[in-house]
Amino acid sequence: ANTALAGVSMNDYQDRIATEGFNWGLTTYDHLGAALFVVFQSATLEGWVDIMYMVQDASSNILGFAYFVSLVIIGSFFLLNIVLAIVWDAFMDVKERAEQEEEEEKEAERKMSQRLSRAFSSSRLLERARSLSQASIPAKPKVRRQRTRLQAAVASCWQHLTHI
Repeated sequence: ANTALAGVSMNDYQDRIATEGFNWGLTTYDHLGAALFVVFQSATLEGWVDIMYMVQDASSNILGFAYFVSLVIIGSFFLLNIVLAIVWDAFMDVKERAEQEEEEEKEAERKMSQRLSRAFSSSRLLERARSLSQASIPAKPKVRRQRTRLQAAVASCWQHLTHI
């Protein structure tokens, strides 16, 4: 057995590390949640140097240095920028979709306005044609046939126009 560890109890290690020197016990790799928190904290470059010094104290200087340099390069410079690019791309997609919907809405309003103006002008023309078709015209057979056709056409157009 190691004589340097005689009398040291590891049962209360949480109390010993919950001090300012050990980042109040938050910087630990004992379970997955805390380890992910430490990796996130290091990747965002917030207090990563203090964590690196703690890892170097717990293991070797070279291993701690290599781990944190690779973590900063991969995590901070690469992955964080990818996440920001994805968020930016999603934002631009939403913005383009909103602009497209607005353009479609304007196009629908324009088409409806055209239909209404055509319907209004058509109804005025049909009213004029109806009044002319019912006007008294000399009773010649050819004129009577044309007037009957005109009345049928006006009635058909009027019926179609009222169903729009």
